[in-house]
Amino acid sequence: MSTKLTKGNYELVSSLLTIGMAALAKKAVDMSFKVSKGKKPPKNPDANNVTLGEVILYTAATAAVGVATKILIRKLLVSQWKKHEGELPEGLN
Repeated sequence: MSTKLTKGNYELVSSLLTIGMAALAKKAVDMSFKVSKGKKPPKNPDANNVTLGEVILYTAATAAVGVATKILIRKLLVSQWKKHEGELPEGLN
């Protein structure tokens, strides 16, 4: 039984992988912050126990890891898709 690979399938698989990996990446950033700073990552920038620098560092690290994760997942998905189908669905090139 052959499944036709479509743009919709691609978007669905890409979104599911990105969401799952982003959650894992955020946990890694949280753990890294906790290990390096010795306290929980800032959830509220107005809290008394965090500096503006810590909030900016945590936010930037979370964003960078999230974007890098999304790019890597899409790159992996595209390479596997091309290997399987020979090319991406129309509209994704």
